[in-house]
Amino acid sequence: MANFVVLPDLEAVASVALRTAAISGLAGVHSSIPAKNPVYPLIVVQRVGGTPVVRQYLDRARIQVDVWGGNRKDGSAVTKSDILDIAQEARVVLLDMEGQSIHEPVDVFVTAVEDSLGLAWSPDPTSGRDRYVFAMWVYGRALEPTSS
Repeated sequence: MANFVVLPDLEAVASVALRTAAISGLAGVHSSIPAKNPVYPLIVVQRVGGTPVVRQYLDRARIQVDVWGGNRKDGSAVTKSDILDIAQEARVVLLDMEGQSIHEPVDVFVTAVEDSLGLAWSPDPTSGRDRYVFAMWVYGRALEPTSS
């Protein structure tokens, strides 16, 4: 009989890594665009798929990162170049998780991080807001409890 464990929340791990990183010019990291008074530029992090590679303990999450910037209609000072720089830095933050034991917000060992979707310019046609999107494969397993 196989022993299964609850897989760690890799979306939350990626969100905390980005939220606590010193990314220049970034106003915030969220799971969705805030409904009231969002401040740009901001990042939205979401798990958009993935399956365990070892079903008993090793997850592989596809984490999508949307970097939202200015709106041509409101004359925002946040430029396409600004949000590209933020997206590049965010990608490096996620890549740097590889090989790390992380304890916030959950205890996880990140075994690997790989590009899934390269940086893509994807302005929102509804809002007119600028956006870069990229996605990463994040592999992780829960850390073994340590004895005291």
